[in-house]
Amino acid sequence: MEFAKWYTQVTGAAQHLMDGDLIREQSTTGCVKCEDVAVHADSRKGVQHPSVNPYEKVTNTKILKWGKEPTFQVDFTIPKHELVNDEGVKEATVRAEKAGLAMRLQRSAGRWFVSEVTLAYRENMQ
Repeated sequence: MEFAKWYTQVTGAAQHLMDGDLIREQSTTGCVKCEDVAVHADSRKGVQHPSVNPYEKVTNTKILKWGKEPTFQVDFTIPKHELVNDEGVKEATVRAEKAGLAMRLQRSAGRWFVSEVTLAYRENMQ
């Protein structure tokens, strides 16, 4: 479960810093989802990107399924934050809301890799 939490936080940091290498440095060769996240983070250069790590505050992690292809759910709170341009100028505001991230993790050659990620926003969660 710590990997799922870590992966969520690093994904947010990569978006905030527009640095896909944060993911690439830790991912296994051939992790397609990891590379997708890294490319997305890199593509934010010259475009709006989050002023903070939007996935930093993980509120819960739990195992949904165990076995050969375990599935974890990571819940986190997205804080109210700005979308800024490369110069740090605010271009939009993102309101705070609750979100959940479900990911399918697989083990290969002694390392975890992400094979599927689903993001779900749930408004008005208590």
